[in-house]
Amino acid sequence: MHQIRSPFPAPPFQDWQGYQRVGERRLHHYSAAGDRRQFVWIRSIDCARRLRVVDTYADTYDSLQVSPAARGSRTYHRIMRKRVIILGATGSIGQSALSVLDGLADEWEVVGLTACSRYDDLARQANRLRPRAIALARQDCVESLTGALAYSPTVYTGHTALVELIDSVDCDCVISAVVGHGGLAATIRAVELGRRIALANKEALVTAGSVIMPLAAKSGAAIIPVDSEHSAIFQAMHAGRAQDVRRIILTASGGPFRTWSAEALESATVDDALRHPTWDMGPKITIDSATMMNKALEIVEARWLFDIPADRIEVVIHPESIIHSLVEFTDGSTIAQGSPPDMRIPIALSLAWPQRVADAAS
Repeated sequence: MHQIRSPFPAPPFQDWQGYQRVGERRLHHYSAAGDRRQFVWIRSIDCARRLRVVDTYADTYDSLQVSPAARGSRTYHRIMRKRVIILGATGSIGQSALSVLDGLADEWEVVGLTACSRYDDLARQANRLRPRAIALARQDCVESLTGALAYSPTVYTGHTALVELIDSVDCDCVISAVVGHGGLAATIRAVELGRRIALANKEALVTAGSVIMPLAAKSGAAIIPVDSEHSAIFQAMHAGRAQDVRRIILTASGGPFRTWSAEALESATVDDALRHPTWDMGPKITIDSATMMNKALEIVEARWLFDIPADRIEVVIHPESIIHSLVEFTDGSTIAQGSPPDMRIPIALSLAWPQRVADAAS
């Protein structure tokens, strides 16, 4: 049998370093007497989970009868991990996204993180993940941020910081999770650049859907919704053609005040409003859910995402939050998507689509 040795006696790349063998698998049999195997080698940079480059070495040989000359057939490949920027990394969605990405570290690399004012959380995330660039909207916290960093990334600050980071750091996907309209300009810029957008910031489409959707069509940017309801619609829409959709049905838990009387509501407190019965979310969306205003915003978001008139979008109360939305087609069929109420599931889908991430919420 052919002896397995370092695949590169003379380094083919200038930045080549020592290699560690990490696995071997049989690709296919090409004859009754032999097979083709692939030996995988990785470059040592920081540690196995932080590697950006995986190089594969395929040595074709016949384990019984191939001549020495034939055994010299080799191919080299450089496989890059996908790169992701998280806008709003310290918020609820941003932290859930990082939880998902921790389980996908061999496939994804975090290259940019942003926050509004929580510099301490941003510094902790950056020190752990070592992105190339970070951005903080509040300029008065910059010295505190840089003092807390254990390395030297590029740091952008101020009201243009997020857009500057998007412009300067190449990536495959942008997770847009900034609360309110603060991430609008950066999201628009990412769309202009043709990035995949994992959209958790519904306000972007509420305020600028008429701008963002035509831009996406022009640039080729894929917009994959992260909101559980719109992720459900996105998946259900793939069961048929857009022109065959009769209506969209958004589900709503009803919030913490669903069973309260009008008299009891008069004494409701902020703490009461923040006790959502099924979802663990940030304070703004939790308050919006308590007043049902969030569902009004979701109707506008769905109108732009799926190009469906608002009069064909309905809302039903579903306190269990298991069915996240439904799509009814013209033939009478209704397709529903259901899952446990955990935002890591739609976040993982937005990254991997059209594939799925096994046990995304585990």
